[in-house]
Amino acid sequence: MVVQIVPNEELPQYLVELANKKELLIIYHSVDSELKNLFPDCKHYFFKGIHGEGVIHFVFRIQRFVIPFVLISTTENVQISSQDLNNIFQEVFERIHSLHSFKSTLVLGPSYITKLYNRWKADYLCHDVEQEWPTCLYYMTQDQIQLTVDSDITLPSEYHLSNDISNEEALFINNTWKNAKEGDAEQSAAKLKYLPFGCAKTVDNKLASYVMTDPAGFLTHLYTVEEHRYKGLGTAVELEACKKMIVLNRIPFKQIEHYNVLSLKSADNSPYWTRLNYESGEAVTFLFITHTH
Repeated sequence: MVVQIVPNEELPQYLVELANKKELLIIYHSVDSELKNLFPDCKHYFFKGIHGEGVIHFVFRIQRFVIPFVLISTTENVQISSQDLNNIFQEVFERIHSLHSFKSTLVLGPSYITKLYNRWKADYLCHDVEQEWPTCLYYMTQDQIQLTVDSDITLPSEYHLSNDISNEEALFINNTWKNAKEGDAEQSAAKLKYLPFGCAKTVDNKLASYVMTDPAGFLTHLYTVEEHRYKGLGTAVELEACKKMIVLNRIPFKQIEHYNVLSLKSADNSPYWTRLNYESGEAVTFLFITHTH
């Protein structure tokens, strides 16, 4: 068992290593963000825990405005014993010295690895899980990416797409996000400044529907103002953001919380999205987890 830090000069090759592995999309796009400096208000650090043929990938993201983000993933067929995993978790934690100074962290990864990480943190560090959000991951295949590129986005005549977001509008967008916490007003403004997004406005230039993206590549906070719902605006702004992501040579993907049954059903029936499944056909669950230290 060995834990390796991936230095900056090896990131281009690391990106190639991660490509075409859907379970590793959050790692792949984090590397891509760091290489392209897409989001200058954060800094990524990359680690690999290697045991035999198995590799656990870690991203530690220090952010200017909000709590650190730890992303963990591996392919589902990796076989590593619980004790070896605990040793990897321990060494990675010891390598990330600054992690000790934060009162809380956000963790994201497939449940087959994050549940084990939760158990290790509880047993060895006495860190509690404050909150947990299970999600399904949907991504675009190459055919779906081409379909998105070829699609014309049409809106009802009283709406138009917009690339202009004022500071006041960025604050409005953040205030409609139910998961927003301390620092997210500034974080959301930075996401809208640096990363792909989609936005539809009314003829009098009022916000109607919008979606942002995260430095790890996924769509986040798709929202349509109540009086503008059921007009196809959510699909339109989502496709607009995806088109911008594709221009950056990124693979559009998103996570939908398990409780959001209508959105899950819509994604399942959409020609644009494919759910990430195990070979059995069961959905792979990705967990967002807040840890308190």
